[in-house]
Amino acid sequence: MGKNTGLVVATVVAFLAFGSLANANVSIIHQGQTAVCENASWIVYNLNETAETNVEYDVGPQGAAYEKLYKGAIAPGGFLSNSIAMKSVIKNVGPGDL
Repeated sequence: MGKNTGLVVATVVAFLAFGSLANANVSIIHQGQTAVCENASWIVYNLNETAETNVEYDVGPQGAAYEKLYKGAIAPGGFLSNSIAMKSVIKNVGPGDL
């Protein structure tokens, strides 16, 4: 009984330790500003709850889409995301904040 309890406690402590190490860099991108995300995946939220916000982003050297500029509109309260990339450049065209 004592071994099992010790194992359970050690497992819980390990999960809490790993969970405390996970973090994210959070930035607010105002209209006209640009953000760079290197060696990571990203998610961009439209902080404006009433209007669409336009975004331009370049995911860098990925396959045949090398340095291709993508454009999109994020619905009010919506989001846009991308998987891990070497360097992503995200520009907020506006009108809301990201």
